[in-house]
Amino acid sequence: MPIFLKENQILNKKTFKLPKNLKKHLQDVLTQYGQYKQNPGYKRAQSLVDSNYNKRNDKKSKQDREISYSDLKRIDFDMRHMDQSPNNINFTLNGGKEMANFARNTLNHERNKVEPVLKQEKVKTRNKNSMKPSTMSAKPIQLDNGMVRIHENVDEKHIIITENQLKKLKNYL
Repeated sequence: MPIFLKENQILNKKTFKLPKNLKKHLQDVLTQYGQYKQNPGYKRAQSLVDSNYNKRNDKKSKQDREISYSDLKRIDFDMRHMDQSPNNINFTLNGGKEMANFARNTLNHERNKVEPVLKQEKVKTRNKNSMKPSTMSAKPIQLDNGMVRIHENVDEKHIIITENQLKKLKNYL
């Protein structure tokens, strides 16, 4: 599913709460695989479980562990491009299938929620920028092909006649 710039702008400020069952799963994985503390998967899981782990000064502290939209996109990307076999310790330490499903499902759900809003904005913009009929009457316009176009009023129909037809009309009147 393609993600567009506007969707990113809307979702970029959003954060997602880590479900309790996923947090418990990550804690269990960290306990079970404590000997792999130098593995990047262990560090990510630890930072998801413990908000003070690997804390940077430029990031605000979060009471209940929340994941930013950009972090969730990164997790989803990494999980999709990782060997997802149970023997891959990095995949297991990152949360395994549970984390991959959470990231994918959450992103899809949020993007689907934003899509109708964007479509509605698009329609509003189209309506706002669409051509409006002129309310002013205009003089006849001579066209290159010898036709004369007469614009009388917005409510009236436009009449297109040739010069010969115009001459006959004048003679008739």
